[in-house]
Amino acid sequence: MNNGNDYQVGTGANTRIVTSEGSNTVTFDWDGATDLPNGDGTFWMRLTVNDDQMDQSVPDKVSVTIDNVAPVGLDDLAATGASNSTITWGWTPVSAESNFDEYTIWYGTDQADVVGRTGDAVRWDS
Repeated sequence: MNNGNDYQVGTGANTRIVTSEGSNTVTFDWDGATDLPNGDGTFWMRLTVNDDQMDQSVPDKVSVTIDNVAPVGLDDLAATGASNSTITWGWTPVSAESNFDEYTIWYGTDQADVVGRTGDAVRWDS
């Protein structure tokens, strides 16, 4: 892909994909992490059809969500209460995460296993 060219995908002097008349399927495998290592949010992709004479008048477009930035994490993580059967946790998110999915909680008796999510560490899933 070469963003400096009018027709960006393909090889050689005619940087384009030539298809036949009728229905065609072209699959793109875009490595967004390489192109946008700090991409975090909604991005747009556009596809323009050309018939060797002219471009289509209104290109097709699609939005994609890219999240190549690790979340910042937590602040003030602490057990705020405990009994024989429960532990209450409290924390403050450091910043708003635009593409938040989940918190994962791991527990075990060995700190290195829990931090590394290895050995006898168990992911709490309840």
